[in-house]
Amino acid sequence: MSQMPPAQQWKQLQIFEQRGDLQKQAEILTAVLGQHLPPKALSECLNMAWERARHEHERQPPELLRLQQIQQSLEICNSLSGEVLKDVHLPRENGYLPAQDLNWSPTGQVAMQILEVQGEKLQLLQAFKQLNDLQKGLLLNNAYAYANLSGDSFQTRYFCRAFRHDQIPLEPVRSLPYDLFASPRHPVIAVSDRGSGKLYLFQRDSLRLQRAWPIVQPPNKKGLAVAFHPDGRRLFVSANQPGLLVMIDRGMAQKKIPLPASHLVSNLMISNKGDLLYLLVISPDTRRPDIWVLDTQKYQRRAVISLEGEAFSAGADAHDLFELSPDGQSLVVMVSRDRPALFTPCLLLVSLAKQRIVDQLLLKPEDKPSHLAFPARTLVNPRLRLLPMLLHSGYGISEDIIKQAFGISNL
Repeated sequence: MSQMPPAQQWKQLQIFEQRGDLQKQAEILTAVLGQHLPPKALSECLNMAWERARHEHERQPPELLRLQQIQQSLEICNSLSGEVLKDVHLPRENGYLPAQDLNWSPTGQVAMQILEVQGEKLQLLQAFKQLNDLQKGLLLNNAYAYANLSGDSFQTRYFCRAFRHDQIPLEPVRSLPYDLFASPRHPVIAVSDRGSGKLYLFQRDSLRLQRAWPIVQPPNKKGLAVAFHPDGRRLFVSANQPGLLVMIDRGMAQKKIPLPASHLVSNLMISNKGDLLYLLVISPDTRRPDIWVLDTQKYQRRAVISLEGEAFSAGADAHDLFELSPDGQSLVVMVSRDRPALFTPCLLLVSLAKQRIVDQLLLKPEDKPSHLAFPARTLVNPRLRLLPMLLHSGYGISEDIIKQAFGISNL
């Protein structure tokens, strides 16, 4: 970033101010203004900003989106106290059986596994064996969805695009369980009902039901997967059914994307730029998953990345764990291996630049996760900016120095 012309770095600074990314603001200000500031000025301002952000978080906690399986409701609640601020009952399907009357089996023995990708290495950072009620949901900031987990640092969040129910009903059902999908760039929240095979779209602020889509016919045990396009106008849905992949646009029009009739799409992701669609495709003959790369305009296949192992969804699992790293450079897939024991979970790290597996981690069967998440920088309220704090905190820097350093005429 230090190689950019100062005027371009000014534009970058404004972007990171709007996003609420204090760390990136500090990097730009260090590169451009470092020579004009006392040695500890930026670190002191950064610490002050984080302290203000922490106090604001305590006074006005972010709102948590969560599903209640037994009550059949979607809620917005206080992420610290659990106070329900708004809720809506989900439609009751014909043949519905209450959640407490069903027999359930866990999809994994670890509720959430935190991963980090460093270059071409995959590292396990932390495992949450169980989640409490306030951790079973999603929060949104200006750039991404994340889990409501307490980490070691306030400056870290856990990037997570979806929250799925971590148990599977043992018998065929015509409704339940519900899964949650959200994106800060879309005005809707997606809720899927696995049993009925339906997708519900709710207006994000009011929780008003906008549309219900029958994706597959009930009874159904496999999960739907939803990927939000970063343009805020489209979303893609798969359902672990032969040849089934659909796109839904802002006008609520549904379009089926042609795929080979025999192959199943277990899960899907969209590139950060929105130009590519990554599909986890299962061959019914081999039970092996591969990654298909499609463009998001004409949906033509651009590449196929071969994987190793079998898909857990080829057995009892409702879906396969499949995640795009926050930087958009890698995909992580969990597959089943038969060594050293049957159904041994294995995490594969796939480089999108090299289009191949570059690392893998074998897990113990008792460490099989239900969710994957990645550490990400905390984003704060955009009103909290480092540059005004530097300017007004007595560090001897003036507006003229700032304008001259960045090569701009106005602040």
